[in-house]
Amino acid sequence: MGALPPTPTSCCFQKPPVALPTIRPSGAFLAYDVARGRIAWRVSLPPSSLAFGGSSVTSGNVIIHGVSAGFVDARDATSGKLLWRYRTSAGADAAPAIYSVGGITYIAIAAGGIEVIGSARGDTLYVFALR
Repeated sequence: MGALPPTPTSCCFQKPPVALPTIRPSGAFLAYDVARGRIAWRVSLPPSSLAFGGSSVTSGNVIIHGVSAGFVDARDATSGKLLWRYRTSAGADAAPAIYSVGGITYIAIAAGGIEVIGSARGDTLYVFALR
């Protein structure tokens, strides 16, 4: 039998790691007009309301996106105006899925949170029917 590899005796750090500085994230939710090569509209988001999960657009021109503070937002795709907001039990940090069954359009989004960014953790799937 061959010899076993040596066991590491120390970590890869020569000095203990230091904490990162505290920062207050901020951001915006925006639409980009590809045909014109410019931002069509921009909505500022407060630090507790960042949207990390992506967005989806319905055939009725409504943008759906989750918010880390625990909301699902629906916006007019032309203007960015908030049409409705639904409170979730955890950070809605996932991309919404849009599908149709029997002529009814549904929106599904998971609210599970993201530990790294500090959004509330959970395990709920929300499904909305558009009529």
